Amino acid sequence: MDIIDFIQKDDFYVIFDNGVVKESNFANNNDFIISKNGSYKIIYTNALSKQNLNVKVNENINADITEIYCNNSVNCLYDSKIELLNNAVVNFLTMRFVNSKINYNVKVILNKKSIFNQINVCKINGEATGNSIAELNSIFSKVDIKNIIVNESSKKQKHNFSIKHNSMDTESHLVNYAVCDKKSTLLVDNEGFVVENAERSNMNQITKGIILDLESEISANPVLKIDNYNVIANHGASIGAIGDDELFYLMSRGLTKEDSERLILSGYYAFVINEVKEEKIKDYILNNL
Repeated sequence: MDIIDFIQKDDFYVIFDNGVVKESNFANNNDFIISKNGSYKIIYTNALSKQNLNVKVNENINADITEIYCNNSVNCLYDSKIELLNNAVVNFLTMRFVNSKINYNVKVILNKKSIFNQINVCKINGEATGNSIAELNSIFSKVDIKNIIVNESSKKQKHNFSIKHNSMDTESHLVNYAVCDKKSTLLVDNEGFVVENAERSNMNQITKGIILDLESEISANPVLKIDNYNVIANHGASIGAIGDDELFYLMSRGLTKEDSERLILSGYYAFVINEVKEEKIKDYILNNL
């Protein structure tokens, strides 16, 4: 898929090349304000060793934001900060299909009655360290994050997700779908914090992992730190291989082991991918996974 294929007629878009704005119809640099409802595309190409992004979404704005990493083969650090002002609603899709080692830091700040829904699809062909933090700083803010993380690089990758409930009546949901293959190691750590005055908060965190060979490893470490007990908080993790019965059934119908695994994984991913609105992007994700 060419870069231009990601952009639809009415999209706001910005294309970064070597860390600077190459083309855009709304932004002059990597620090900008979203002040109109609509669909936004943020595209990185030929990244430098460090790429920064600072986005503020104005009050009462409803924005669909898609973040795309293209042609990035240089070891890179990505630093992103996204702040939602009161009553802002953001649906944020990140696609990290990267052929190099990367580190990334993402911080999302939510204010009163703001809502942040994220789908993060991550397949990195190299070592990776990622830190994602969501801070719910005011009443009735809500975050819903779904991650697909695939490691078949034969390298070690670590992804840390942290959600902080800093105000009462806040809500968070975090689900990780992890897949590991080809002698790779994947560490997925979840942290949930509820401060003393954050009563009536609701926090749910789940990690599901599938290991495709005997020499790969997935480790999940869910941690909850709660200083107020008038809350709802749940966490869990389940990791294992694809069931032999499922594989046997599909292979008995003429599929190879590899095709059988791919079919099962497509169903595993479907819970997340089916929420992607644009068919072209949905197909792009499935083809790259």
